[in-house]
Amino acid sequence: MENQIIPKKVTIKYIAKIAGVSVSTVSRALRNDPTANAKTIKRILNIAEKLNYYPDSLAKSLRQKKTNTIGIIFNDLNNPFYTEILSEIGEILNENNYSMIICYSNYDFNRERKNIFTLLSKRVDGVIISPISDKNDNIDLLSKNAIETVLIDSYPYFNGKCYVYTKHGKGAEIATEYLINNGHNDILLFSGSSESLLAKNFINGYVHIK
Repeated sequence: MENQIIPKKVTIKYIAKIAGVSVSTVSRALRNDPTANAKTIKRILNIAEKLNYYPDSLAKSLRQKKTNTIGIIFNDLNNPFYTEILSEIGEILNENNYSMIICYSNYDFNRERKNIFTLLSKRVDGVIISPISDKNDNIDLLSKNAIETVLIDSYPYFNGKCYVYTKHGKGAEIATEYLINNGHNDILLFSGSSESLLAKNFINGYVHIK
């Protein structure tokens, strides 16, 4: 093997040539198939390690029609709320041998649509998204392509979708009521863009109590 010119991408076929066995034998050894000879498995694994072999995940995903990849589309990655959620998502995906592709829409409809097309082209197995609005044509793209989708921070208007939703208006009501009950009447509310339904819900909850 010392005199062999090692290709840039080591394949199962190349390992089989070096080991002097069939491709199917190498495949079984790399899967640690119990039907393969234990000594053969050990020898092939040693060869694979020396050659820095790694499986072709793209080829595997095309065969299995599964990429073990989840697409993430968030509006604001600088927001600690989304940062914390992203951290938890990453931990769970890692534990289950999934990876993620993170996209940033910045509350822009066209950018969100572009992100969705990008994730579709990457053949992700699912999408977790905080959509621009609670009534959004972009979500239809995911439905039409049969992509499993979880919506975060979005009111459940879309049929057949899973949600993780906070009643922001109710939260604003509780906060405002608490301040009033403690003798505070001059209350300043900081909210996001007036175009954001999330911000509108905050404002409505605040106004309802005031």
